[in-house]
Amino acid sequence: MFAWLLPDAVEPVTHVDARDQLLRYAHCDGSVGPTLRLPRDLDPADPHRALGRTLPAGTVACLATAWALHQGRPLPDGGPDVVASPGLETAAGVRAHALDVPDSDIVTVRGLRLTTRMRTALDLARLAPIEVAAQALIDLRCPRERFDAYVAARVGRDRTDRALALSAVLLRPTASGSP
Repeated sequence: MFAWLLPDAVEPVTHVDARDQLLRYAHCDGSVGPTLRLPRDLDPADPHRALGRTLPAGTVACLATAWALHQGRPLPDGGPDVVASPGLETAAGVRAHALDVPDSDIVTVRGLRLTTRMRTALDLARLAPIEVAAQALIDLRCPRERFDAYVAARVGRDRTDRALALSAVLLRPTASGSP
């Protein structure tokens, strides 16, 4: 009866003409700054958009890929890092990692599923080269008390002691104990 209300299938935008002034100025949400040629959600160089075309639906980005997406930076070289899951068929260049990630450690950012900031910091502190782990802890701005409590709840995982040691050296406790 109300079938006429259902929208027709919409084709995804695959090409945008940067000279289209109507499209450029149609976004009123602040996503087009004076230095941007296109709205962020239509920019083919946007890391979220690029990764969304690469990964199968439902895939969870992790480690350095999640770190870059949380920071809004370009994706690291070498292909995206994802959580391996049963039946996952990855494209060439996608690195699948055997991580046990509960739903509580997954967040959706601009349509992509990735590990939370806290989980990303923990995984990098445990598994990444020391200089990468240190920079990630600083960039992801995890409050020390929350990070240490988060790590303590996961004691028994490989190299959580390394994560706590990095936290002690790099993260300052907050004055009030709050983030």
